[in-house]
Amino acid sequence: MRLFKDSVVLVNQMEAEDIYRLEFPFPEISEIVAPGQFVNLYFPGRPQLFPRPFSVAGVRGENIVILYKNIGCLTAEMNRWQPGQAIRVLGPLGNCFTIQGEHHVILAGGVGLAPLLFLNSRLASLNQPCHLFIGARTVAQLPATNAITGEIFTATDDGSYGFHGNVVECFRQKLDTMSRPFSVYACGPDAMLAALWRMSLEQGFDLQLSLEKIMACGLGICQGCAIKHARENEHPLRLICQDGPVFNAKELDFNG
Repeated sequence: MRLFKDSVVLVNQMEAEDIYRLEFPFPEISEIVAPGQFVNLYFPGRPQLFPRPFSVAGVRGENIVILYKNIGCLTAEMNRWQPGQAIRVLGPLGNCFTIQGEHHVILAGGVGLAPLLFLNSRLASLNQPCHLFIGARTVAQLPATNAITGEIFTATDDGSYGFHGNVVECFRQKLDTMSRPFSVYACGPDAMLAALWRMSLEQGFDLQLSLEKIMACGLGICQGCAIKHARENEHPLRLICQDGPVFNAKELDFNG
């Protein structure tokens, strides 16, 4: 079930450098939205623009929480929104993570942490502990982790906090300490996901990836978010908005 709703901004505050948390009421979906799904935000006074997709980062009562990064004109407009700002939202959209097994590993790069925060809270509600690997370019871009449940490892590209290097390298260093079999859930930049995809083939662990891509419609109509499927003879292309955004790594091919 997806709904198109007029809502209002309740919270819009900075969580880390250029990363903001936006919260708005959407009681009709708050009990059914699942980790990995996203919503489309429409911009007031700009009917000519396509909406922008944002992963659901959590649910607070009847409210939906998203994280977004200030990287363009529309997100710059968003970070000026004050409580009371009218917005239009469509959701929930896309599929979700499938929780598998008893041992879980979460890898997040940058604002890719958003859907994984929601997954972490869902695992906590099921009393299933996890290891979390969180990466950013620098310590200023690391959001607060006080609401996260589990053992946390941090990595920064510049070495300003935690492991000096990227989050996949940090994970590789800890592989031998992980209880097997484990399931890995990840979201972040393409280069990070590609490296993790190759590692999953090498190490043989189950991997689910939440992919990020510019979407014009978010409904599978425009075909603008097509990606290559690993088994082209069966399914030449997949749409991130309709078939994803969460994919099992076995469905993907980062070599092409």
